[in-house]
Amino acid sequence: MARVHRLICTGALWLAMMTGLGSLAAVPAHAEKVMDLATFLVTYRCGVVNRLQALHANTEPAMKEHRWLAITRDGGDQSYVQCMFNDDSRQMWCEAASGYYSTGPDEPRKIWLSLPVKASLSALGFDTSIEKGNYPRYIDTVRSQDIDAAADLLLSALYLAYGARDTTPITLTAARGLNVRLQPCAPIS
Repeated sequence: MARVHRLICTGALWLAMMTGLGSLAAVPAHAEKVMDLATFLVTYRCGVVNRLQALHANTEPAMKEHRWLAITRDGGDQSYVQCMFNDDSRQMWCEAASGYYSTGPDEPRKIWLSLPVKASLSALGFDTSIEKGNYPRYIDTVRSQDIDAAADLLLSALYLAYGARDTTPITLTAARGLNVRLQPCAPIS
């Protein structure tokens, strides 16, 4: 149990720094928000990490176009992040939904993300200056711990920008028809 607590606290501190909230000691008002995010990450990380590891390991040329996934907050229009591995598995090209694709090309745009939401995505490294498309970001995936960090980043985007919580149904969609509801990770004792 001490290992899990250390993981949550370390993850919460990392998230505080990555999201621009500062350290937990310096910004106690944000500690609850960061701990809620840490709980969300612990709840869903394993399913995202497992799928990312499987895609990362499969570098067969025939699989080139099938090495992608999307993670969606159920019930949220344009509430998703999606990534695709490059051929050599050293990077993923990722996008956070901007609302741009909620309408057809000749229709007026219906969804515009708020400035705080865009700021959250920007703090996570997504380029929110894009006006016609989703917000892109490359993620390095050279080392095995990069996969864990990528899963945390994608889930953090769902939490911070699109309102997902540990009780929110989340769907993971990947190539070849995989479309599953993410299940909470088994508790570590």
